[in-house]
Formats: sequence, C-alpha cells, structure tokens
Amino acid sequence: MFASERPVQLATSYIPIAVAGGEDIAHPDVGPTGLYKRLAARGFKVTRFLEEIEARRPDDDEAAFLNLTEAQQVLEVARVAYAGDRAVETVINVFPSQQWRLAYEWPAPGDEQA
Repeated sequence: MFASERPVQLATSYIPIAVAGGEDIAHPDVGPTGLYKRLAARGFKVTRFLEEIEARRPDDDEAAFLNLTEAQQVLEVARVAYAGDRAVETVINVFPSQQWRLAYEWPAPGDEQA
C-alpha cells in the first residue's frame, strides 16, 4: 500500500486452495472487501475475524521497502477470517508503528442494540 507514492504498508494474504478454487480470486485486486465478496460467492461467507497485533523490529526487506531505520519498529497485524469454524484467509499486515494508530470498538456483553 502506498500513500502519495510512499510505501506505508505491506499486506500478504493466504487463502487455502480448496477455498480459493484457483488464482483468479485475486485478480484484479479489488482490496479486502472485494475479496470477501468473492469468497461468499464461492460459499464461504466470512462470519468473524481474529486479530493478533505485535510490535517488533522490521526484517531487512521490510525496513528497506518501508524506508525505516534500525531504531524504528513496525506493527504486525495478523488477521484470520473465518466462515463459520473454517479459516478462509490469513492476512499479515506490516506497517511503520509511528505512522498508524489502531482503534477498535465492540459492544459490551448484554448490549442488545449492537
């Protein structure tokens, strides 16, 4: 991902071939929302996500691509998308920690309005 031609994020998705059905699911690249529509059309409607976030030093390739110094860190967000109990996609996002702010919101237990 680029912003004003400057690299700001690396994202790599992994989809089981039994779910994807072939390479065509990735072309053309329509972003993550388009991918989930394509998965649903193949019978794998995404019902939930799991994310794990880690702050760490970038590897050499990440540092070079993102133009980071040795002192800068990245955030790695590993997200798994599930259709029921089946994992249908894993995506690893890596981005400079100083350029991003993560925010999450979810309903409290027992909140029927959500």
